[in-house]
Amino acid sequence: MYGISPESELIAVNFICIVFLIVASDTSIATAGLEDEDDPLKRTGRPFGGLIKDITRRYPKYWSDIKDAFSLQGLAALIFIYFAAVSPAITFGGLVGKRAERAVENFK
Repeated sequence: MYGISPESELIAVNFICIVFLIVASDTSIATAGLEDEDDPLKRTGRPFGGLIKDITRRYPKYWSDIKDAFSLQGLAALIFIYFAAVSPAITFGGLVGKRAERAVENFK
């Protein structure tokens, strides 16, 4: 009466199997086009070789990323994140100052 019925267990197992098959087929399709040279996880055998390889691979896209950062939507996101990060600190400082009755001071 209060347990899970066998039908719902069977539906859940079938759903999990279908999701697993979809994910497995998508990853095989995504990695099928990678050659050994283009594999980003392959070791290069030299210090910082992967970092250098990654920078040279992504270098043509850097200018586009910089231009996108100065768009109106990018600046709006920057301002939002700034105030989202600063407002809790200001609130915490105000609450501590009020609770400590201004006993907390800066040492000079």
